[in-house]
Amino acid sequence: IAAEYRDTLQQSYTAHNLANVFDSLAIYDSALYYVKTAMSLNFSLFDAEKAKYASELSEKYESDKKDERIKTQEIENKLKSRNLLLSLGGLGLVAALAIVSFISYQRKQKANKLLTIQNDRIEKLNIELDTSNQVKTKLFSVISHDLRSPISSLYAYLQLKNNLPGKTDKAII
Repeated sequence: IAAEYRDTLQQSYTAHNLANVFDSLAIYDSALYYVKTAMSLNFSLFDAEKAKYASELSEKYESDKKDERIKTQEIENKLKSRNLLLSLGGLGLVAALAIVSFISYQRKQKANKLLTIQNDRIEKLNIELDTSNQVKTKLFSVISHDLRSPISSLYAYLQLKNNLPGKTDKAII
């Protein structure tokens, strides 16, 4: 295309120069012919330049379009990798929460078992304490009953001795 453009451009200059020569020689028919030829060649050059420019624009557009697709693909790949990392992080977090929950559940079960065992021991000790309190109450009841008569007799004796100051113990008895 460049060689053809140069040839056409050369022909246009030649026609233009011939038109100037024939104009200066006052051969107007030939001058007009070469002016028309030069203009025709200039139009074809202009059309070729337009086509070349359009071709360059088209190539640039396609290149920009490809670059844009590449950038878009890179962004999509980054987003996919980021989403993958976020998903993996989320799954890791969920797994960690599940493990912590499971361990906490097991500890609570162990604590509940220990509490149940301790509650059973406390209930047994409460039953033993109630039994001991009942035995104590019976023992004090028996002791107080057995000691009431002699103490009451001693009290009565001491009252009599206090009320009858001159009497001897044999007389009071």
